[in-house]
Amino acid sequence: MPDSRVLELPATYDALPDLRRLVVEACAGTPGAAVEGWVSALALAVHEAACNIVRHAYGGRSGGMIWVEAVVAPDGVTVRLSHGGEAFEGGEASLPDLAAHPESGFGLYIIERSVDEVRYAPDAQGRPGVAVVKRFPTSGRTAP
Repeated sequence: MPDSRVLELPATYDALPDLRRLVVEACAGTPGAAVEGWVSALALAVHEAACNIVRHAYGGRSGGMIWVEAVVAPDGVTVRLSHGGEAFEGGEASLPDLAAHPESGFGLYIIERSVDEVRYAPDAQGRPGVAVVKRFPTSGRTAP
C-alpha cells in the first residue's frame, strides 16, 4: 500500500524549505535514497515546480496556497503540487538560450531532466497543478 504525506503551504519562496523537507522525509528509507543524488534530483524538480507556481501561476500575488501530496509507491515517488492560480498546460522543454534569457527559463528544463515523468493536470478537486514522478532505480543508476 502506498505511503502518502500531505502539506499545505503558502505560495511563497519562504515556504520552500518545508517543501524540500517533505520530499526528503517521504524518500527516507526508499530504494532511491540509497542512490547518490536520487532524492536531490526529485527535491530539485519539486522546488522548481513550486517556484514556477509562485512566480507564474500566482504572478507573485500574495495569499495563494500550494497543496502538496507525496506518494511513495512500490515503483517510485510521485509528488503532486496543486494550486489556485493560473493553469499551465506544459510542453516539451528545450535547453534554454543563455544569451536570450540569462536569468530565467530553466525551470521546465530542470524539472524534465530531474524526474522520469511530468504531468500537468487538475487534481481531484479540480485545482491546476503538476505531478512529478521519480521511479526507483533498478540498476543502481537513475535516468539522466
